[in-house]
Amino acid sequence: GTRALVEAYAKDQDLFFKEYAVAHKKLSELGVTWSGADLEKAVRAKLVELYREKPCMPIMVRLAWHDAGTYDKDTKTGGANASIRFEPESAYGANAGLKIARDLLEPIKAACPEISYADLYQLASVQA
Repeated sequence: GTRALVEAYAKDQDLFFKEYAVAHKKLSELGVTWSGADLEKAVRAKLVELYREKPCMPIMVRLAWHDAGTYDKDTKTGGANASIRFEPESAYGANAGLKIARDLLEPIKAACPEISYADLYQLASVQA
């Protein structure tokens, strides 16, 4: 599973870069384009539009903060990974009202499906 890979890569960074290069090459051969800067620029522009229409910046900061706050030092799980979209995270009392922020970001996610929810939530906070 994913945990085994993370642990293997943590022990052997060269293995990570070797396997990453192979995967990147395969994806490039399949026609995947690597335009992360363009994607970020497009998402930022949509966030600026959203914030002009609805000044919701504080709740976006709160969304990112609470998503990052799911990190558990004992199990080394959680963190800024968009787990706040799902129960039990979304149901915690401290996360009340954050569905509003998630719903406001859905049109941006639909327009830019290449961005992960985790990155979208964090970028929404940074742009705010």
